[in-house]
Amino acid sequence: MRNAFRILVLVVGLLAVGWLLYRYHIDVVRGIRGMGAGILWMVVVYALHLAIAAIGWQALVRSARWWHCLIGVWIGTSVNTLIPTATVGGEVVKARVLTRLNVEPPAAIGSVLADTAAQGYSLVLWVAVGLLALLALGADAQLITGITVFCALCLAGIGTFTWLQMRGPAGLLGRALERVRQQRKFTALASAKSIDAVLARLHATPWPMLRATLWRTLARIILTLEVWAAAALMGFPIGLLEALVLKSVTGAARGAAFFVPNGVGVQELAFVVTANALNIDPGLAVAVSIAIRIRELIVSAPALLVWYRLERA
Repeated sequence: MRNAFRILVLVVGLLAVGWLLYRYHIDVVRGIRGMGAGILWMVVVYALHLAIAAIGWQALVRSARWWHCLIGVWIGTSVNTLIPTATVGGEVVKARVLTRLNVEPPAAIGSVLADTAAQGYSLVLWVAVGLLALLALGADAQLITGITVFCALCLAGIGTFTWLQMRGPAGLLGRALERVRQQRKFTALASAKSIDAVLARLHATPWPMLRATLWRTLARIILTLEVWAAAALMGFPIGLLEALVLKSVTGAARGAAFFVPNGVGVQELAFVVTANALNIDPGLAVAVSIAIRIRELIVSAPALLVWYRLERA
């Protein structure tokens, strides 16, 4: 049933992308052709994004080196990009990568759980920055209200997730298993308590999560340059504020529609809707979105090969 739902939303997303490409194919072809090899600048921007995101994750797992976290973030993001895992699979792979690089499993798993919360908080901050940019640009009041409500709902959900982490969810699960099978001792219980101990240390003071959230927010803001560079290379430059709004709103849309594989269709429609609100040519918005898809393939395909080699080693 779950797989059928994923296939359904993927098909709907592909139909949406196909319709947009049919309607704006001239703008897309002209834009991608105009970029040429300049699309590699988007790869450079994304590499900077990954490097900063790795700093944020390392704030939560001191036993790992920065390049360990960089490899984990690169591979985990690429798994979410190319494999339909509802953005959860990439987080699991991040923990797996750290354990393959000699980080203790409880530390790796605990840091991934905390980093997931940090990513959520950074998403809210990022969208809030985009909201300020919308106010500066004098955007439609209904759009601003909708984004504000979205931020409030996200913040409530992430706050609940953080509260559960502080309550020791892994240990609670392990104790439940122990009660179900009273005659057996579960090694999983000891592992669960170890993960809880890691989370307790991370949440003992606000500083690790604060550092991780701020670094993650900066990493997201860096992606503004991706949209700005793409539009400029296509010969239709836009301002940094417009680029910030486009990237933050579409990023929020993809985050909300996490069940849609790689946000297929969601990203493209969000680009068009936001572009219309900013009086930007929707054809340019679709072309920029397709350029981001191409960049994702360029960055993600090698990461899966690195993961394969890492597992074989």
